[in-house]
Amino acid sequence: MSCEDQINPVPIIVDTDLGDDIDDTWALAFLLSLPQYAKILLISTSGKGNHRKRAAIICKICQRAGRNEIPIVCGIDQSYGVELAQLSWLNEPVDNILNSYSNFINNTTAAERLVHTIM
Repeated sequence: MSCEDQINPVPIIVDTDLGDDIDDTWALAFLLSLPQYAKILLISTSGKGNHRKRAAIICKICQRAGRNEIPIVCGIDQSYGVELAQLSWLNEPVDNILNSYSNFINNTTAAERLVHTIM
């Protein structure tokens, strides 16, 4: 048994404003590459609205990393007219991406899921 097999997964909750610039994208890519963080909940509630668009970008990154098991939830979508720089990465409509990601949580609020995960 290797040292890696003995590591217990560390649960982590990430609330991100991914989509405006590259900093959160690099942080998420790094986190997804670490197998010891197997229990991850990604929440898109930060930033100036556009939470469904942000969540779609997060879904696409997780899919490309082969980490479809990670639950993703977004805040109430309030668009402020600011277009996301990374939205051009998506090659299909936001709702198609969210509907195709098996662990996108659409039937609850981010706050409810956060409390559920902590409990």
